[in-house]
Amino acid sequence: MQQRSVREVGSDRSGKTLPADILRPQICSNDDLSFLMEAHDGLSGAIAQRAGFKGLWASGLSIASSLGSRDANEASWSQLVDVVERIMDSTELPVLVDGDSGFGNFNNARLLARKLRQRGAAGLALQDSCFPKMNSFVGERHAIADVKEFSGRLRAVRDTVGQDLVLVARIEALIAGRPMEEAVSRAHAHAHAGADAILIHSRKSTAEEILAFASAWQNRLPIVIIPTNTIKRRSLHIAMRASPR
Repeated sequence: MQQRSVREVGSDRSGKTLPADILRPQICSNDDLSFLMEAHDGLSGAIAQRAGFKGLWASGLSIASSLGSRDANEASWSQLVDVVERIMDSTELPVLVDGDSGFGNFNNARLLARKLRQRGAAGLALQDSCFPKMNSFVGERHAIADVKEFSGRLRAVRDTVGQDLVLVARIEALIAGRPMEEAVSRAHAHAHAGADAILIHSRKSTAEEILAFASAWQNRLPIVIIPTNTIKRRSLHIAMRASPR
């Protein structure tokens, strides 16, 4: 996909810089790794900013847990949006929101995107799971969405918010035990549907699957990783790997 400059997508009608314009360079035009810190409420967001992080990952797992819910869409989309607003009120950092599978079909996904834009989010990550989703590390049976149906969700979000949100397509094919070829094929479809970056997830305790995907993907879009199991210390940050210019 053709890279857009920050200036090209960079302000609303009032000339104010949009949150997405702060996040987009970290993901799409950075030659080094960028790190986003997990946040699930205003306090954790403020701590992350004070610690020196440049962006936040509003984790669906952490937000659900903080609300006393399981990571299975038990917390509603409106609860998620309210938490994101509190995070935004407590920090000046751009927030990439874990939107799970979009809380339903393409209509639900674009409603979520529109509300997150209104609350000041910088980006939205959607995963190609069925609704309700299941935590990636719970159980062995993970249903993933039809490629065309999920691509429709991505297109609906892009048509609704344009470039006002960084759109990350999260692929759960490896989590579901599907072959690498399917993960790469899904990535191509999601890129064509308008994703700015691809989040590839793995249950392995080593980085072999992630590195194999990166090699097959060949930097067609930036790759986002969540190294939950691939480092000794269980961290809640994510690392952004941008494709070279």
